[in-house]
Amino acid sequence: MRRKTGFFKLKFKDANYFYLCIGARPSKAYSLDVEKISKSHKKDNIYVKEVLREGFFPQVISYPCILFQSSLGVNVFLNFLDGSNLKIT
Repeated sequence: MRRKTGFFKLKFKDANYFYLCIGARPSKAYSLDVEKISKSHKKDNIYVKEVLREGFFPQVISYPCILFQSSLGVNVFLNFLDGSNLKIT
């Protein structure tokens, strides 16, 4: 599943899990960070950004992903390094 780009939902033991993958990146320096979480009356709003860490990292293909859990549905707002944005509901 890591090699696929997308947003995946899973229900397990009465909890909702959400898995976000942004696809292949050229090194381990790339990651995803949660900037903030806000709650609305029907869904959690999760703000995620792609991060390029400084330093020396192996030049291998990586697949940044993030897993989060919510009892409600979610809206995900994703900010990429190139300045583009994506909203996933």
